Amino acid sequence: MKSTFKQIRADKNISEKDGFGVTVISSILVATVTVYLTKEFEFPVYLTVLGIFVYIFFVRYQIRKLFSDWTKKEDVIGLLEFSDNALIIDNSTLNEKIRFTDIESIYLHYNYVQGKQYASRDIIHNGLAEIILKTKNNKQKSFKFLIENKNQITDLKPIWRELYLLGVFIREKMGKYEVKTIMFDADLTDKKIKKLKTELNIDSFY
Repeated sequence: MKSTFKQIRADKNISEKDGFGVTVISSILVATVTVYLTKEFEFPVYLTVLGIFVYIFFVRYQIRKLFSDWTKKEDVIGLLEFSDNALIIDNSTLNEKIRFTDIESIYLHYNYVQGKQYASRDIIHNGLAEIILKTKNNKQKSFKFLIENKNQITDLKPIWRELYLLGVFIREKMGKYEVKTIMFDADLTDKKIKKLKTELNIDSFY
């Protein structure tokens, strides 16, 4: 099992710019187009509603891509691969393999999946992520990468599980408000946390 991601340049700010800006632009655009079509062409209601749906599922996404935090071609510098037993970094200046058994702790801050919403009223995320590793010989390394689809997270979950079972201290935060997640799940309940503690053989997540 492996999960591969595009590595992003170190100076790329992963902070998300979506939210108020996209909402305002979206509202103005929808209102303007709706009034214009209704007034000038007397469009039937069903066509106006259809247009709004097209906007929600396509145009809004295209507007989101214009924001500065969206990953551009020049932001990609290489690949980051999580394999069964190591993290492999491969770019023009570095080719390194960090074995999981050499890792003491992992801090991950990620913005879900590029172009996706975690929940129905959520923003459209940029998919950028940063991982900070601390090795057992007290070295710290950090890398930024892009989560482009849900399959990448699905493929990463069993690898993440192995890291937990190896005793690696893992801390996950998602989005602008740094929502706590465990195994990439933000919908945590006491029952679910208790079950995960048993499955992952851990006393406390943090």
